[in-house]
Amino acid sequence: MKTKTKILFLGAFFAVFTRAQGAVAADDLITADKTLFVQFVIFLVALYLLNILFFKPLMGLADRREKATSGSGKEAEDLSERAREMTEQYDSALKEAREIALAERAVITKEATTEAEKIVFSAREEARLILEKRVAELMAEAEKAKAEMKSEIEDMAAMVVRAVRGGKDV
Repeated sequence: MKTKTKILFLGAFFAVFTRAQGAVAADDLITADKTLFVQFVIFLVALYLLNILFFKPLMGLADRREKATSGSGKEAEDLSERAREMTEQYDSALKEAREIALAERAVITKEATTEAEKIVFSAREEARLILEKRVAELMAEAEKAKAEMKSEIEDMAAMVVRAVRGGKDV
């Protein structure tokens, strides 16, 4: 800020000085006399007042605007970086959750398969036992039927023999 003021001051001084020198060279159209010093002092006072009242506030406003825009840009970059980091964290957490869910699903599927195999084995065993029991019952009924038939067959055979012999007992 001070460098700009110095450059502005030196530029104004050289402009006034070269104009005064040029005027002397152009056949005294404007002469460098005693008023040049007074004009230069008035110029410096005006420059000082303009600097205080106009240039400094204007430069301060420009600096504040620059800080605000660069600060906003920096803040936007920070927020963007934070959002990217949060997205990465979310993605990694989601990936981890999926892996855990897949592992749990595999365990549950394996347990369910084992349980289903146990149920099927139990049902087959129960069906085998029922079948064996029913076969044993049927065999017993068949033996009982054979025994009943055997006695009936003997009675019938005796009747047939009696009928053939003409009613005589054997």
